[in-house]
Amino acid sequence: MPYFNTIHVNQPLTNVSVRYNWGEGIADKVFPEVPVAKESDVYFIYDSDNLRVDETIRANRAESNVVGMDYSTATYTLEEHALKELVSYRDRANADAPLNLDVDAAEHLTEKLLIRRELDVATLCFTTTTWANNATVGSASAWDTSTSNPIADVLTATSLVLRSGFVRPNRGVMGWEVMRQLKVNSTTTDRIKYTERAIITDELMASLFDLDQLLVGRAARVTSAEGAAQTTGFIWSKDMLVYHVPSRPSLRSPAAGYILTVGARFRTKKWREEKLGGDYIEVSTMFSVRAVATSAAYLLKQCVV
Repeated sequence: MPYFNTIHVNQPLTNVSVRYNWGEGIADKVFPEVPVAKESDVYFIYDSDNLRVDETIRANRAESNVVGMDYSTATYTLEEHALKELVSYRDRANADAPLNLDVDAAEHLTEKLLIRRELDVATLCFTTTTWANNATVGSASAWDTSTSNPIADVLTATSLVLRSGFVRPNRGVMGWEVMRQLKVNSTTTDRIKYTERAIITDELMASLFDLDQLLVGRAARVTSAEGAAQTTGFIWSKDMLVYHVPSRPSLRSPAAGYILTVGARFRTKKWREEKLGGDYIEVSTMFSVRAVATSAAYLLKQCVV
């Protein structure tokens, strides 16, 4: 039986996965996506010795001073993430238009993988041990209190990254609960009350923080186990990361982090399972979220309590 349990890449369903866009996800905007050739390998990390001011004066008939350049290596390993769903022949035969159970399954599985990716990026961004620079805002000066000054806190973080990471933070990412408080914080509202609309937007908040872009994580997820009473929560917590990424990935260009990928962004398979009376639809992807230049970022924990 040549068709039994035969696995093949389903091109139409793969196209569905590639085109599918999860509306609330920001993971792919936080860090640039970098294709790599192999599932595991090493990459080079240059030191900051090029920024040291060396003695450059050469005396008459003397040799010039010798300087050097050094670098280290780090390893990465991509992980495959995959889920499958069974579409039975009976369900397919009884589905009314405009339902397309195969397409619905591909989109459903793709969204679940995107939520996993979102959570992985958020966890890396908001984990203290990821970054060389971090501080806890805390309850006394949290951004939902009248004594807080969010703009000063972010500019302080910018100064430290400039001094220790040698790059200007050009992006920020925060959870919605942080942005919600910034919209009513007197320090921020006083800055824009005489503008045309006097409404705090993501773009306006980015300019107040002297950032090129501010990303706000508004995505939520189900936190309860399957079958239990449903509980929900935000994927992005009450923190903010101020960081630098280049306009495009390149050698000798510091970046706080990358999303490493290999092969097709999403791969969709479809195979028959006669004993179950249906077809399995499987979507898979391979990626690794990596912090690269850990001093090119500053993490502000507990911006809101």
